[in-house]
Amino acid sequence: STEKYLSDKQTLSRIKRDLNGMMNRLSEETLDSITKQLVRLYRESSINDVNSCVLTKLTEACVHQRQIMITLIPSFCALLAAVHIHVGNDVGGFLLESLVLKFIETQNDARKTVSTDEAGYSKECSNCILLISYLYNFQVVHCTLMYDIIRDLIDSFQEVDVELLLLLLSHCGFQLRSDDP
Repeated sequence: STEKYLSDKQTLSRIKRDLNGMMNRLSEETLDSITKQLVRLYRESSINDVNSCVLTKLTEACVHQRQIMITLIPSFCALLAAVHIHVGNDVGGFLLESLVLKFIETQNDARKTVSTDEAGYSKECSNCILLISYLYNFQVVHCTLMYDIIRDLIDSFQEVDVELLLLLLSHCGFQLRSDDP
């Protein structure tokens, strides 16, 4: 069992190292080659291990507390959508579930913070809503989830909710309108 633990630890370390290399090179120009590398990594390793490493890297890079990662998120989401198409629902489903849970958690924190903190709320929930919006634009997410999020934001309608609603609609409103007029 100790050998298995060391083997698992080495495997996770290799996955993280490979993933870091891929993500550091990610751009529109390298999207195709990195997609192929990541799909290969998914096929050579445990889907659960790669999913957890991808989620960790995604949240480290894109779910920032102080700034909205507007330039980085579309590239990450395009990569995730491409991998979702090649590998299957195990990838998209896991990442989407994790992102929605993170969004709910950070949104609740932001709703509490706005009323008590003059510095404003953490941008984590804005980054989560952007990730979900771009996953919707790349057809990993169905419009019913987006409408559920919109309803929740309208029902609460605090300052942070209005900002999140504006962010969501500015990045996927046109696609929502064309999908469900």
